[in-house]
Amino acid sequence: MSRPGESVGKPDGANAQRSTRRRTTAWGSVRLALLYLCVAVLTAIFIGPFVYLLATSLKQTMVLLTYPPVIFPKNPTLANYVQILTKTQFPRWILNSAVVSIGAVIGTLIVCSLAAYVFARKRFPGRDLLYVLILSTMMIPGSLLLIPSFLVITRLGLVDTYPALILPSLGGPLGVFMLRQFIQTIPDELDQAARIDGCSDLGIYWRIIVPLTKPALATLATVTATWSWNALIWPLVVTRSREMVTLPMGIAMFQAYYQTDWGLLTAGGFLSVAPLIVLFLFFQRYFIQGLTAGGIKG
Repeated sequence: MSRPGESVGKPDGANAQRSTRRRTTAWGSVRLALLYLCVAVLTAIFIGPFVYLLATSLKQTMVLLTYPPVIFPKNPTLANYVQILTKTQFPRWILNSAVVSIGAVIGTLIVCSLAAYVFARKRFPGRDLLYVLILSTMMIPGSLLLIPSFLVITRLGLVDTYPALILPSLGGPLGVFMLRQFIQTIPDELDQAARIDGCSDLGIYWRIIVPLTKPALATLATVTATWSWNALIWPLVVTRSREMVTLPMGIAMFQAYYQTDWGLLTAGGFLSVAPLIVLFLFFQRYFIQGLTAGGIKG
């Protein structure tokens, strides 16, 4: 018998709440397990080609030609790496690509950050129109700029030089857009406080804007380095000597019309991808911050 004033249905309500909480907890565990499963599948999809590339580069030539194909070699060998590092100009190709990538990254960061600072902080007639015109150049295919860029480089006498490989990649509307969006998230009060202390525009840019935009700068540096490292068409246009061959051009030489040395091709491909993987892992935290922080204002 229930006591006076005590609700008869109260125990049933408590049991229903506990049952609801158990179902919610179970469903949350299932969703978390499904999320981990999806992440694992996506990770395998993205990492799979790199694993297969590494495994193929460790195979002997006869194993590469067997059918059905063998994914993981039973007797891995480093012969392809030894041959590509000792019997080709692969170290020179890496040096050329490194010089071009470093030069492109430094120049792009300087040009794009200065332009983004002006568009984000300065007010002058035609600023918005000029900014729209710069962004509209993103719709121009890169192939249409090959001939004009080559004519300019030829007139300057820079064919078959490092500046010819670096100068056309400086700046870029994507970098200006990304850095401008990030700079607009920085409070204007910091600039005003610096001006009260007697800081100039260049001082504000160097002492306030640049340190606070490190995530965006790291993102732009990673994107620029990747693009410059993998560039193939433009180096083919402006290089003449074998001393100026970049890494993508050198790897392309392993693929002939009638015969392809797949061992050297895969070994060179893995060696060319490895620095980019290390670069991304090193700047991963800044890369993610740079992609997300610029989309939040206020």
